[in-house]
Amino acid sequence: MIYLVTAESFDRKTGVKTGDQRTERIDTEKGCLFDHCRNERDVKATYEEYWNDMGMTKDVVKVLKVEKASG
Repeated sequence: MIYLVTAESFDRKTGVKTGDQRTERIDTEKGCLFDHCRNERDVKATYEEYWNDMGMTKDVVKVLKVEKASG
C-alpha cells in the first residue's frame, strides 16, 4: 500500500516551526521500515518514531495527515 504522509518540523526546545510542510510517499511493500504497517495509524506512528527517536536532530516532526495514495 502507498501512503502520502504530510508532516512539519518544530524546534525541540522552543516549539517554533522550523520548516515548510512536506509530503512524502511511503510504500509499505518496498520499505523495510514500514513493512509492518497495516493502516494510516501504523504509518503515522512509525514515521514519527523514526524521526523523533533518532536524537540526532534539534527538531521534532509532527505528522499532520496520512492518506492512501490513489492510483
